[in-house]
Amino acid sequence: MLSGLSKLSDKIDRIIIAFGHLVTWLFMVIVLIGFYEVVMRYAFDAPTFWVHESTTFIVSISLLYGGVYCYSARRHICMTFLVDNLRPQSRWFVDLFVHICIIGFTLMMTYGAYLNALDAFFTYSGDFKLQTSGSAWDTPFPAFNKGFFFLSSVMLVILSVLHTAKHLTQFSDAMSGKQGESEC
Repeated sequence: MLSGLSKLSDKIDRIIIAFGHLVTWLFMVIVLIGFYEVVMRYAFDAPTFWVHESTTFIVSISLLYGGVYCYSARRHICMTFLVDNLRPQSRWFVDLFVHICIIGFTLMMTYGAYLNALDAFFTYSGDFKLQTSGSAWDTPFPAFNKGFFFLSSVMLVILSVLHTAKHLTQFSDAMSGKQGESEC
């Protein structure tokens, strides 16, 4: 069963990474609409009311997905100098502890994101009503951001569980001294 979860983890990581390469094109969209704003404001003295809100929304969505991407691609920040000098057996247990801490953190983050999304999508009386920006454009981008934050948190919980399962499949290699560097 653990080996099946390990294969599923690898497959999901590949999908998230491939989709992440597409998400990077959103930054080109940000540059283009930013350029449009500059031209409209300074060449035609006709500033837009939608560019700032749009770019803020696109950047926030991209950065949230970037966190999921970094975790899938194992490109997140880690301090391997602390564990690189340990024996493979000790390193495996330290990495297991880190995986368990990540699961705990992502679960708490998901709960907080859920509460924020709930407030952004429903009134206190339980009626569906999207939170809006309150600007002249008054978009529901704040609700969408909070909803996507919840979804990205759920993705991180799933990934952290799958990565932990994958780590557990490497127990025998670690105990025989075959494990290489830390998983960070």
